[in-house]
Amino acid sequence: MGEGSETSVLEAPELTSRQRQQEIHLVNEFFKENIYLLYSTRRDDDLPAQIAEISRQSPVLTLIIAAMHLYLNDPSDVSLPFQPYQARGLALFRRQLDTYSGSLDVGVLCAGIFICTLHLFQGAPWSFLLEHMMNVYKIPHRLFNQTLRSIQPIARFLVECMGVLDMPTFVRGRSTVTNGIWAQLRAAERAHGADAFLGGIETMSGLPRSLLDIFAAIQQHDAESRFLDWQGEVGEVPATHLWEAYRCAGVLTARRSKTVETGPSSVDPRVSAEVLLSRLIAALDALCETRRRPEYSASLACNSLLYPLVAARLEVALLRRHTIWLDTLRHIYRQCQPYRDTANVGHVMEILDEALEKNDDSCDMDEQARRRQVELALF
Repeated sequence: MGEGSETSVLEAPELTSRQRQQEIHLVNEFFKENIYLLYSTRRDDDLPAQIAEISRQSPVLTLIIAAMHLYLNDPSDVSLPFQPYQARGLALFRRQLDTYSGSLDVGVLCAGIFICTLHLFQGAPWSFLLEHMMNVYKIPHRLFNQTLRSIQPIARFLVECMGVLDMPTFVRGRSTVTNGIWAQLRAAERAHGADAFLGGIETMSGLPRSLLDIFAAIQQHDAESRFLDWQGEVGEVPATHLWEAYRCAGVLTARRSKTVETGPSSVDPRVSAEVLLSRLIAALDALCETRRRPEYSASLACNSLLYPLVAARLEVALLRRHTIWLDTLRHIYRQCQPYRDTANVGHVMEILDEALEKNDDSCDMDEQARRRQVELALF
């Protein structure tokens, strides 16, 4: 549901008592299973319990959770009750932003991120909502005016989510400019001496913050070298495979952008694209195989594999030379992509298959997304 539907959304009717009762049931069911599609660390993370606690005090969040649950149950055939919950939730969200009084409401902030996520699953524009939240809450500028230690952990998580949603190259065909949320958040943390927050893993993406720091600066000339020099973090096996895939994908993505701007002579000569692609595919294949291991049953690392999968699929010339690599990537997609039935992933795969069919080794994902009038999330 894009900006063009704003009038009808704001006039959305109140839910019936039967719909309210169903809403409670849907929220309870959401926290049993579908919550685990919205972050990429582990099932036993304390995030679901924190969001459940917020939802008990936030009507707007419960509405959006109900809509999210109905959508995720079967993205290819969304049930009719989905629309009233989404419309009513979006109307209430906008009304609460319009009456903002200066106090950060984590329920509204969480609902806003869920709305963005629901829109991106549907392949609908959503970055304008993120920008609106930024402007209303003055994020991340307000972080420079208060001690980060005084911010609730869940609020900090939500701001980090906004940073990931705003990350360069994580979204293609974006209708707004990136605002550097992640970099500004990290600068605020350093300014306040919040050393405890500088390392560790960001929950939504499942990536180390030190690696996200490089992605936030992927448009800078030294990004490729920074990816190659990144020393990594200690983590369990599935997560480590994911991080290696992202590191290689980061090099390929930075190199692709740099080649377009300044020519192939500007790339870091240490590692060829062919070697990087083989490492990337090996890491994704190993990650996918960990799903068979009971000791890693709590891992959600596969939730984040779309970005490196796309980076690999864009290397059309190399994949035509190594057809077994393409077969491996297709197997990984079939077996390990949890969002393959969403409109977002459908658009992404359509673009990649078209590039392969046309032997287009310079496919521009941003251009292709804009041509289809969609915003494509790759994280």
